[in-house]
Amino acid sequence: MVTISVIMPVYNGEKFLRDAIDSILVQSFGDFEFIIINDGSTDDSEKIILSYKDRRIVYVKNDVNLKLIKTLNKGVAIARGKYIARMDADDVSLPSRFDTQLKYFNQHPDVGIVNGRSLYLYLSGQIKKPPFYCSIEETHPLLQPFENTICHPAVMLVSDLLKKNNYKDDGTALHIEDWELWLRLYSKGVKCITTNEYLLHYRITEGSINRMYNDVQIDNMSKLSIAYLKNQLSFEINYKTLRYIMGDKSDIIPLREILMILKCYLNQINVTFNVSVAATAEIESWIYLYCLKDLKYKFQNNKKAFARDFLFFLIHSKHNNVKKISFK
Repeated sequence: MVTISVIMPVYNGEKFLRDAIDSILVQSFGDFEFIIINDGSTDDSEKIILSYKDRRIVYVKNDVNLKLIKTLNKGVAIARGKYIARMDADDVSLPSRFDTQLKYFNQHPDVGIVNGRSLYLYLSGQIKKPPFYCSIEETHPLLQPFENTICHPAVMLVSDLLKKNNYKDDGTALHIEDWELWLRLYSKGVKCITTNEYLLHYRITEGSINRMYNDVQIDNMSKLSIAYLKNQLSFEINYKTLRYIMGDKSDIIPLREILMILKCYLNQINVTFNVSVAATAEIESWIYLYCLKDLKYKFQNNKKAFARDFLFFLIHSKHNNVKKISFK
């Protein structure tokens, strides 16, 4: 048995494929198998993959394009490692990624998922830090219904956990297979921790799934999260509001209304689950950043809504703390 099985699906990924493969092969921790699954590519992806002679590469070719979920489950079934690491064909893993994630597993034996912090890599070559990440284990299942707290291509999981909980392939998780998986695992009590170190450059491209199928994603995520919030966290929210929080701005909802809902949510989970002070502070930080993102969107698209909400924000919030927001 190898320590890590890396699963990387490839579909017409020739543009950035060498960068992705090279970043795995130069990892400081070398005891892994690298399962590369060519999902019916019609470009030079296969030629690029076959040009590598590294014995750790396990090349699998789908005769037809099975799509992402079936291809991922195929990789999970093949995997022989104690842990499974995900990788995408257009991203770049930093050299110490596997060493770092294994260190976290060793330090936290009750954790099933180690999420790696990621930097955004733009086509211009510019690298930026995301505005928020969950640093506290407790926060992940509490924020996941509103925002994906795990970077899928930067994650490492206990292999048996993923083999027993395959990516869902019934249509309800279309284009959100990771979102659905995290909610399902959290529902079963699985714990996740995020590294303090940056482990991946996450490439931002125009052709990404997130950009191409945004409306479908938000619809599926909203339906799953509404059920999760109700069944697991004893909190109810309406579909339209949750869609707005997740990024559907087709209807402009006042910031006051959104903040009242998020404040009620925070109060509810504090009462029901006795959330730690640190986790409460992290959720408050997320709410504050949400306010800023919403104001930025309104400034760019609806000046009247921006003026109203900006005034409310100035009166009721502080620069680094939304804990004492009043909704009277």
